[in-house]
Amino acid sequence: MHKSVIVLVILLTLFSTQVRAEPFSVAISRPDEQSIPQRLATDYLIKLLAERSRGEINVELVADADNQIKLVTLIDAANVLPQLKFLQLPFLFSDRQHLYQFLATEAGQRAFSADRQPELIPLALWDLGFDQLVTGPEMVLSDGGISGSWQTISDMQYNAVSAQDRLLSQLAQEQPLHASQLILSNHRLNAIVLSVTRSFWDATPDNLKVIIMGAIKDATLYFRELAQQEELQSLKTLKSGTMKIYTPTPIQRKNWQTEARETYPHAMSDADLQLIEVISNLAPAN
Repeated sequence: MHKSVIVLVILLTLFSTQVRAEPFSVAISRPDEQSIPQRLATDYLIKLLAERSRGEINVELVADADNQIKLVTLIDAANVLPQLKFLQLPFLFSDRQHLYQFLATEAGQRAFSADRQPELIPLALWDLGFDQLVTGPEMVLSDGGISGSWQTISDMQYNAVSAQDRLLSQLAQEQPLHASQLILSNHRLNAIVLSVTRSFWDATPDNLKVIIMGAIKDATLYFRELAQQEELQSLKTLKSGTMKIYTPTPIQRKNWQTEARETYPHAMSDADLQLIEVISNLAPAN
């Protein structure tokens, strides 16, 4: 009888050990078309999750992960995360460093906090860069910005004018023959939002949440490094070509920014306006 009890205890111990050893499954969905920085950073995130959890987290890449980690465009994310809508305002950030300055502030971190949205939680933002204005020679820079500036950007969204907006990395690959002028307008942020559903996050053990957040933070830093390198290389490629490249002066940019904000067709909430004010008042990065 005594031996039977010992055997039973051993079996129960082995069973409980096996249950505890079952890895926590995490699926990551990402768009079919990825930039090189995005793909490498995603792979790095997977590597970090596996190493730091010591096998407690099992990561799988899937086409769609409705209830786990999702990589979605800023436009799609803003449709279900109202607190991110302000990021779509044209001329909100002068460059990447300006964006990173804001994300490091208390206000920036609050925009990506778990208590702002009941169903979907944004965890981080991977910026793909800013859309730039590509035009023919008829568009001219002036102290008021660029002639027909905001109307042109607005019309571009509906293909009503011949101008285009492109990321530098896309433009370096496409090299459109009909375009002869590139204006480094940095007018619209193009980004990916890493997010999770509330049901998945609530079911995630606290110790694994710490690992996931730490891995996302480090993968985000790695992504930024890769993205900036790609942008510099793209600009170098474009400068070696035949396109004329213009950089608006601070006065031109400020006037264009004012015009865009006054005529932006989408209403901003008081909370949005407060965040925009924080961004506007940030001191330039060194």
